[in-house]
Amino acid sequence: MHSCWVEFVHVDDPGFRAGVLRSLSEAEIAVLPRGRAATPDQGLVFFGSASDELVAQLPELSRAGVHRVIAVAMSQELLGDATWRLLANGVSDVLVLDDSTDLGGQIAARFARWANVDQLLNSPVVRDNLIGSSPTWVSVLRQIVEMARFSTASVLLMGETGTGKELAARVIHTLDARKNKGDIVILNSLS
Repeated sequence: MHSCWVEFVHVDDPGFRAGVLRSLSEAEIAVLPRGRAATPDQGLVFFGSASDELVAQLPELSRAGVHRVIAVAMSQELLGDATWRLLANGVSDVLVLDDSTDLGGQIAARFARWANVDQLLNSPVVRDNLIGSSPTWVSVLRQIVEMARFSTASVLLMGETGTGKELAARVIHTLDARKNKGDIVILNSLS
């Protein structure tokens, strides 16, 4: 069972709120109050407007990206083109409600994926090669692990000498679950 906290910003319909809580309960997601010692490190923010007020709240709600937050827009029109603004301010994912949305199922699937990512993050292949615990580094590691395990996209790692690009590449290659993957190829360029 997963747990999370829930915030409603510019959503005043008590019937909608009750429906959300029921959907989460049916998906076996426990909703716990935010602000207690045992506050879950993942949450949901339902919003009726992608306002500056909402965007200003996100860094605090996500603890600057350390906690994972899913922002849920009531409709595509209310989201507009704010997706990147939401992501830049600490949101981990953005969903849009529509009539066909299995809200509880979608959220439970994301929470399960995040649990898998965190399990891999604490595995020896990651822990012994990519060391660090700052909030920014943990966020980067989560992105590396999630992309390595759940994506088939090519990866280009760039940076200064000595920053760990080869270590990150080896972790990505090791976590890649594809059976038909080839050998890792490391290219060093002096320019």
